[in-house]
Amino acid sequence: MKKGVVSVLLAMGFICGVVLGADVVEEKPAAVDAVLIVADFAFCKSVANREPVDKAELFAPEVGKVYFWTVITGAKEPAEVKHVWYYNNKKMFEISLPIKNPRHRTWSNKTIIPEWLGDWKVDVVDASGNVLKSAIFKIEKPK
Repeated sequence: MKKGVVSVLLAMGFICGVVLGADVVEEKPAAVDAVLIVADFAFCKSVANREPVDKAELFAPEVGKVYFWTVITGAKEPAEVKHVWYYNNKKMFEISLPIKNPRHRTWSNKTIIPEWLGDWKVDVVDASGNVLKSAIFKIEKPK
């Protein structure tokens, strides 16, 4: 009788071990890539209370700093965008900015040397390298 009980227990242990040891794969729905959108943007002289101050697309050489303010929408989970600054088509600065909310305001700034006259561009780029928005401004001496 003991042999029979031991055999049954061993068999049950083997079956439970196989069942418990088996990898259970839960099928999850495929992740839907969040489509990030630049809902609003502005070049400005500063940012106060998360809003642009003194918006413009043309700045004097003595401006000191130019800010690029953006509203990013569509994030379903934390994401990241980059602001990539170009002067006369040469990359001057790049910064990664975390996006933590479905509607998120973020900004970056670039110190402007008075000799850097001409065309500037900022690209907003997602984590996959897609350009979400390109915006231009100009540094020009007053006429």
